[in-house]
Amino acid sequence: MLGRLALLSRSRLVSVPTIRLLHTTSIYQRSLEIVQTRPYTTKGCPSNSEKCRTKRTPPAPNTHYRRTLPDTLINLTSPQGRQMFQEALNDGAMVNFLPLVGNFTHQSDVAMCGPGSLAMVLNAVEADPGRVWRGIWRWYSDDMLECCETVESMRAKDARRHDQSSLEEFTKAVEESATESGRHLVVSFSRQSLGQTGIGHFSPIAGYHRAKQMVLVLDVARFKYPSYWVPIELLWQSMAPLDPDTNQARGYFLLSRPRPE
Repeated sequence: MLGRLALLSRSRLVSVPTIRLLHTTSIYQRSLEIVQTRPYTTKGCPSNSEKCRTKRTPPAPNTHYRRTLPDTLINLTSPQGRQMFQEALNDGAMVNFLPLVGNFTHQSDVAMCGPGSLAMVLNAVEADPGRVWRGIWRWYSDDMLECCETVESMRAKDARRHDQSSLEEFTKAVEESATESGRHLVVSFSRQSLGQTGIGHFSPIAGYHRAKQMVLVLDVARFKYPSYWVPIELLWQSMAPLDPDTNQARGYFLLSRPRPE
């Protein structure tokens, strides 16, 4: 069904994009087709009048709307990305995708990728923060989290730096997070090593394509990059460059709810 939406303000009729829901047999082929309409029409003027049209404000200088993924990475929503998703799903290596996507957290600030990733995982495992988020609701958001762990305590919680682990151990952690419900993996990596812009970044892992040896990254910087498949060895290598703030290698950690004693 095709519909047109409009918001009435004091002085003008604001016309917003029309949205068409494409009904298909596969949930991975559903999408929203945005049909662009004129951004503004002055109240009382014919919408097709040249005099009544309001021009779009040009983008601010030195700003960006997203980045293009390098060829080594595969966009999840591309035909190849969707095919890989289906294959990994059939292989039983996407068990934590829906809990993560159902609680997807877009980092609230350009520097909040770590807390944003952690908030997504904590909400995915349905951990009660025991404190109010907004109103009467208890919920995790990235602005509620801050670093408070020592290196020793992080090691005890399945956290590993690149120089403390190996590709085999990392692959095992990916396998666990892809096949064990409630077992989540967050990686800290160098964007430059993946051919992206920026320096360091955190994001959760949402699946594993065993045959192609590729990992699905749910990038919390949705304003910059979409979710994508990356070769597991390339992702492993991207943890090796030293973090300029700590002068240490990056790494990964596994997180899950404590098992009842």
